[in-house]
Amino acid sequence: MTGRSQLEAEIDAAKAIAKRRLARLHEKQRRDRVRHDSAVLEILRGRINPEAMVKIEAEARAQLDAQDAERSRRAQDAAQRRNSTAATPVTVAKQHGVSS
Repeated sequence: MTGRSQLEAEIDAAKAIAKRRLARLHEKQRRDRVRHDSAVLEILRGRINPEAMVKIEAEARAQLDAQDAERSRRAQDAAQRRNSTAATPVTVAKQHGVSS
């Protein structure tokens, strides 16, 4: 192995270590956020009357359903764009400036 490739290997190893560490930190941050949100929710459940809580939970479910539907719509649109712009001989020729 040459000096340059050895250095590149060391850099790649350091990047991999940093990437794993960042992933662990992000997971810890996510877990902490979930714990915090759960604690806040428990406090709110104790302070809000049950009828209001039912309305709030229904509104939250509706928001989540709407977000899921929007994500699904975007994924379908992206899939449709990928399928409609597949590399056919005509599209490849057009990309390279060849007229049919």
